[in-house]
Amino acid sequence: RLIAQPFWTYYPSRFTALYRDGDVAGIQKLYNISAGSFFMLSVPAFAGLVVVAPALIHILAPDEFKSGSPALVLLFAGYSVNILSGYYDQHLQIEFRQKWVTISLLLCFALNLTLNILLVPFYGISGAGIASVSAFVFRFLFVYFLVKRSALMKISFSYVVRVVLCALAMGGAVDILWDGMLASFSIEWKLILSGIFGLVVFFTFAIFIKLLHLKMLREVLS
Repeated sequence: RLIAQPFWTYYPSRFTALYRDGDVAGIQKLYNISAGSFFMLSVPAFAGLVVVAPALIHILAPDEFKSGSPALVLLFAGYSVNILSGYYDQHLQIEFRQKWVTISLLLCFALNLTLNILLVPFYGISGAGIASVSAFVFRFLFVYFLVKRSALMKISFSYVVRVVLCALAMGGAVDILWDGMLASFSIEWKLILSGIFGLVVFFTFAIFIKLLHLKMLREVLS
């Protein structure tokens, strides 16, 4: 998240400047670079977290927190989805429809609270995680469909599918390595080595299926 967050942070001011200049092509390019980079970093991080969350909790917290690893994964996913909602919040604002941003947040809060009341008694902290990610996904879909017809930027579903496939391949490879060759290593070394291995696997697949290429890297750096 520390690496992915800046891709969203610089978006609003740049988007506003491009909209003021009427540069629709520039807005689409900005969206592809910003949202695309955030998505490409967040999805494999989520896949890796599914595998290493229990070990991470073991290092960062007392043993009684071990059962919270599923909630950690779900909360990460939920907050990442919420940041992606921000791209469409921005579009609502330039259309002077800010009230819908507030409404989406209130509905998200109400749904989160309701689901917590329903799920926590049965599923504990995992129920809280499910409630949060469900509420944030609802908010994303809510704002997305509000601006879908008028949005100046379009989602490439091919890009989304390819990122998810690379992340699944990476997550599966890390899971095999975690319980195989790294089984005898300390937790700290397992986290370090599996992280490096996961990055190599993900970016190898990304280059192979032309998800990542030199032109895109140059655009991101610029």
